[in-house]
Amino acid sequence: MVKQIIRILVMAIVVNTMSVAHSADLVLDDDSKKLVMCMNTFAYAANVFLLQDKEGAAKSMILQQSRSQALLFSKHYIDGRIPSEAVGAFNQEGSKVKNYLDKNPTKIIVGVDGCVLFVNKFEARNEKHNIKMWGKSIDELTIYGAEKGRQAIGLE
Repeated sequence: MVKQIIRILVMAIVVNTMSVAHSADLVLDDDSKKLVMCMNTFAYAANVFLLQDKEGAAKSMILQQSRSQALLFSKHYIDGRIPSEAVGAFNQEGSKVKNYLDKNPTKIIVGVDGCVLFVNKFEARNEKHNIKMWGKSIDELTIYGAEKGRQAIGLE
């Protein structure tokens, strides 16, 4: 169970461009698409900041990425798991972000700013639901995912 949580939470740190066959079967709503975009924008920004030796900024982006991911997963969490169709759709949608930011590096900070605003608003709208996944709250999963994310890229 812990290994499953680790795999799921670290998944977004490493941008996976491989598409899952079932991803076309699931249409993500606008909030899910935006959360995927933000999750991948934060991960991309973390990598850029690491290349610039800005570890503090990279850690902040990993925390934001983890929060986006936990919120995204809360929308798709069913009976103790995230369906593979949803994960495939996340990967397919997320690969668009990397391609866009590779071609438009000046848009990274604008993207981060917009994503912080969106994620804050989304979290405020959904805070009352008090969702638990794998026995953890959104905040607990965010902290756990950020710790694992920092470890995965060598910041802890």
